[in-house]
Amino acid sequence: MPGRREDSAGKEVAIFHVVEQKGPRRPGKLVGVGLSWYLKVRYREQAKSLGAVVTALKNIDNSIREIHDNVNLSKLYTTRDIAMEEQVFFDNGDVTVTNARFISSGQTYVMSNITSVKSLVEDPSKTGPVVFIVIGGIMALAGLGNASFGAILTGAIIVAIGILWFKGLKSKFYVALATASGETRALSSEDKSFIDTIVKALNDAIVHRG
Repeated sequence: MPGRREDSAGKEVAIFHVVEQKGPRRPGKLVGVGLSWYLKVRYREQAKSLGAVVTALKNIDNSIREIHDNVNLSKLYTTRDIAMEEQVFFDNGDVTVTNARFISSGQTYVMSNITSVKSLVEDPSKTGPVVFIVIGGIMALAGLGNASFGAILTGAIIVAIGILWFKGLKSKFYVALATASGETRALSSEDKSFIDTIVKALNDAIVHRG
């Protein structure tokens, strides 16, 4: 009988026959219904898998956005806390000393890298002015012995230049920072009290950091 053929396509044939028995023969409609059913059965599992993949991707995207927002908030919070906790020990506009950094002449030093601080002094050489004074004195004495007014005047001028030069010489003071890479002269000045103030501020900052 039609519709009872036992083969691998028996199910599809049976459906075709049931539909066919409901009315006049419509081959095109029968083929369309059969193809639609076959495609639904064939790709149903693939559609479910694709839907699961799309859902998973949406969940991943939402998780990434949430993590990104949390990271940004954490950074802002950390930066604010650091700004609030930074304590200033000295600041005159050009030089700044805090518990986190030391700024001098546009150079920034991280306090955590500084192990110790001290002041250094560098005295200028006095050889030049002393030579002038000696030579001028010899010339002036020779002029006196020879009654030479020109030699006396020249010697006196040279002596005066040597004395002015000597008085103009000033010692230079430095702030020396000791780090793992060695010693660095971070700041210099002819004002000893200023350098001492900076050294004290740096030591206070180091102690504050513990």
